[in-house]
Amino acid sequence: MTPGPGGDLRERVRACVARTGCITPGEPVVAMVSGGADSTFLMHALAAVHDGAVSVLTCDHGLRPEAAGECARVEAAADALGLACTTVRLGLAPGPGVQERAREARGAAARSPQNVGLDRAGAAGETVFRDIA
Repeated sequence: MTPGPGGDLRERVRACVARTGCITPGEPVVAMVSGGADSTFLMHALAAVHDGAVSVLTCDHGLRPEAAGECARVEAAADALGLACTTVRLGLAPGPGVQERAREARGAAARSPQNVGLDRAGAAGETVFRDIA
């Protein structure tokens, strides 16, 4: 991460985390990573600045054929950073309320210690993005 108009990005992320208290220093954290730009950035930022264990959780909702490849790319990126990654296949059926059902299923996966390999799962998310800009 290189300095830019807003200063060193690592320092901006650290400052955001400290200001918001969204991640407890030294505690394990799980990054929910879809493979999109925002969550991929989150994974890299956490790997660079967090002083506790960072693991990654990615979900294949079962709604799009290309999702398996997206999850595989997340796994490879996490591996390159030395982070443990778990892929959960949610197997959702298409139909009414799919967005809400998908959100609920991802939340349940994030709270399940068996999926993330932690005794107490904590997830980092949109708070970081809102506050570092």
